[in-house]
Amino acid sequence: MYDTDTTRENEPSGAVVELHRGISSLSAREMEVLQLVATGKTNCSIGMELGISERTAREHVARIMLKLGVASRVEIAVIATEWRLEGAALPGRVKWQDGGVDQLSQRLVPDELWMLAEPMIPRLRALPQAGGTSPTEDRAVFTAIVYVVTSGCAWRDLPSTFGVAFPAAQRRFGQWTKASMWPRLHCAVLDELDTQVQSDWSQAVVDAARMRAKREVDARTHSG
Repeated sequence: MYDTDTTRENEPSGAVVELHRGISSLSAREMEVLQLVATGKTNCSIGMELGISERTAREHVARIMLKLGVASRVEIAVIATEWRLEGAALPGRVKWQDGGVDQLSQRLVPDELWMLAEPMIPRLRALPQAGGTSPTEDRAVFTAIVYVVTSGCAWRDLPSTFGVAFPAAQRRFGQWTKASMWPRLHCAVLDELDTQVQSDWSQAVVDAARMRAKREVDARTHSG
């Protein structure tokens, strides 16, 4: 996994050096594919845009993952955001506090998806000493959950740059699962989203959330 710690940028870690080397090894075509993956496009959509077959697009994505040392499309999006990959051979690294997280969050949770999800989120009862929760906090939690379920990482591996503690994200995911949010969101995505790109990514998010929920329920059942 790549290093997202910006406190020691003048002393890059071995992981950062390896990632830089991997980025530099990407061909022009692979860089084009990477940019499209980072916007949430599927292999089919990438193929149509670049005039290549879906199989060829899939092979490009696999090679990109191998070169960058990642295992998911979400991790590709993280790298594309953090390094501002716009076709340069040696791109500069972005500080997360300079808006990298905001850019990634927008890619993970487009406004169209959030407009569908927000009304379905169970409201938490405000505690007198806590002051309640705000829509901004809900979106941050939702984005953190989307990162975990689509990347396949463990809850404890949620990057702190999202501003959400992993126990909180995991707890809210469980609450939303019990409230049947994911099946309802799945239906809303199918009914409401018009464009293929929006629909493809949003369905992928919901499907990943449903699979993660089932896996965690099964794990609790077996452990009990």
